Amino acid sequence: MPGKSKTQTYHLSKIIEAPLPFVYDWCTDFREDDGKLTGSTRERKILEKTQTRVISTQSYMEKGKEVGYVSIVTLKPPNAWHLDTAGNVREQETGDYKLIRLGKNRTRLDMVFQVEYGGGARVPSKKWWEDDSHKFWDKLIVALMSDYAKSN
Repeated sequence: MPGKSKTQTYHLSKIIEAPLPFVYDWCTDFREDDGKLTGSTRERKILEKTQTRVISTQSYMEKGKEVGYVSIVTLKPPNAWHLDTAGNVREQETGDYKLIRLGKNRTRLDMVFQVEYGGGARVPSKKWWEDDSHKFWDKLIVALMSDYAKSN
């Protein structure tokens, strides 16, 4: 049925060889140039950054049209945060992130995303979405580990 949306849930986990407080601080220190860490060309503007919330916009070109969305990240120290997005994109997303201490210098990041695909939007296979997201997070973790090594 045209115009009908579909919601898909995705789960990701990553093991990070760094202490939980460092991982939390690094992952929740949102900056306008974060896209460079993954090679993204999306432009991010931070509108608000407090101890409990980060609001930003992101924009990029797709098929000659500017696409954009607003992200609201609610911080839940010391080990969690929540993401809500809304905009003129085909999909809307929420994400819950939770860090679990596995040892002094080992942390697991568990993520659960709910993506609502608008009517007519192509819904990728779960495997494709999760593979693509793992690649994205692998790039972030390389940068995180580099910063952690520099901090010691």
